[in-house]
Amino acid sequence: TRIGLPRDPSTLTVALVADEPLALALGPECHTICLTPENWHSALAARRPDLLLVESAWRASAGAWQYRIPWYGHPTSIGLVDLRALTAWCASNDVPSVFWDTAGPVGRGRFDEAASLFDVILTTDACALAHYDVLPTRRGAIVDLLEPGIQFQRYHPGSAEPGRAGQAPAQDGSRLPGGAVFVGFYDRARPLGDREALDRLLDAGLKHGLVIHDTAGVAGPDAPGFPERFRPVIAPFVGTAGLPDVLRDAAVVLVDAPGGDAEVLPAAVLEALACGTPVVSTPSRAIRALFGDQVPGAAQTDDPAVALDTILADPAAARRRILRSVLPGLARDYRIGERLGRLATAARIATLPTAPTIAVAVLHDEPSRTAPLSEALATLGDASEFLIGTTDWDGAGSVLAESLRAARPLVPVRLVDQAAETTTPRRLERLAGATDVDWIAAWSDGATPESGPADREPAADPLEALFLATFFQHGDRVAGGDARLPLAVRRRSVVAGGWAANPDVNRVALNGSAR
Repeated sequence: TRIGLPRDPSTLTVALVADEPLALALGPECHTICLTPENWHSALAARRPDLLLVESAWRASAGAWQYRIPWYGHPTSIGLVDLRALTAWCASNDVPSVFWDTAGPVGRGRFDEAASLFDVILTTDACALAHYDVLPTRRGAIVDLLEPGIQFQRYHPGSAEPGRAGQAPAQDGSRLPGGAVFVGFYDRARPLGDREALDRLLDAGLKHGLVIHDTAGVAGPDAPGFPERFRPVIAPFVGTAGLPDVLRDAAVVLVDAPGGDAEVLPAAVLEALACGTPVVSTPSRAIRALFGDQVPGAAQTDDPAVALDTILADPAAARRRILRSVLPGLARDYRIGERLGRLATAARIATLPTAPTIAVAVLHDEPSRTAPLSEALATLGDASEFLIGTTDWDGAGSVLAESLRAARPLVPVRLVDQAAETTTPRRLERLAGATDVDWIAAWSDGATPESGPADREPAADPLEALFLATFFQHGDRVAGGDARLPLAVRRRSVVAGGWAANPDVNRVALNGSAR
């Protein structure tokens, strides 16, 4: 019976049982109450949550839930007493409960008893839907697919800590000297074909300065862990908090993906690509379907050694391809904030869209510029609205507005009559006051795209870089990489403090350095 008026997902209070990666990802998106078996009752009594979210976590809350969510041959696992009590409290207090299986094929069957306790079961693995549908003791009516999400504030190349500025990518995409990086563990109980695929990938990486960040911390020929030949390149895992810096500093990231018929997209590939770092993976149907040739190794016929040689022959060019061709799509489709909205919707809590809205503001007074300006503006695919300020209402302004309405019928076009003697900052401020979008991008009519490296083509959509930057930017200004759209400003800051006469004030570049 929930639903009600749509809410901003950031206003949600989520009672959370999850491993560190998901907890860190959701932290900036909403208010989270991290639960343990010892504190959950008092924590929920102190603040009633909007929903309970439990991940298919092996340990959760720094190990507090070990043996209490998946099935183990361990006395603590019998009956899942703590989890049953938690979900029973939620049921009796009308708090919807959501179980999100992020473990993939490795966890298949281990979380059945836990999942059956929840109102909603979500999974990152399309092949697991049929499995959960037929659980004999399942309480909830909803079983659905929800792929992983990324917290771009942590992973994006522009979000590196200021102290690491020397290791951030240069504006031409180049890096400090670096090689291949693998983050993960080696499971000797996996099918032979999967282990052989990982061996081929890691062997190819050894020729390119491979560093293995072992998340299990076990190595040796007779124990679970990496084969002996990889032991010299194993480094201690830096922890989830340090992972983005490891991925950003790598020249290429190697990803071990579930093989065979698995259709689960590993979070590891999304994390690396979100950092702007090229990826080579083991064969994967899900990666191949989503990224095609952008992630070599995903096809059964791909040779990881050839893929690494190609990428590392010109790592700067490989990185630029990721930043241009892959990162914008990830920002639109794989944001953790969007995943939070879908989690809430599955729990029958209506939420508002989470993607930032951005209006293009243009001052247009010259009839001779109408045709080329209309053609350029019509290509801006991420525009939520067009704002036209004009001193020639019946001429240049109206013609441009009608042309844009014809070319982009689904995008609102707002025409504002302005006095000729008004300054440019005041004209932009009036446009900002006429809309309710999140960001205002001012179009610089007559400017040409800035030149870049010889092998870099001008952006077809100069709004794209600004749109992408707004996903991780906490400040009020972001700079674009194209002279036609050099700057976007948060609308509320324009309304409160005006438009800076100097467009370089507080500008933040996309690579994280001040400009």
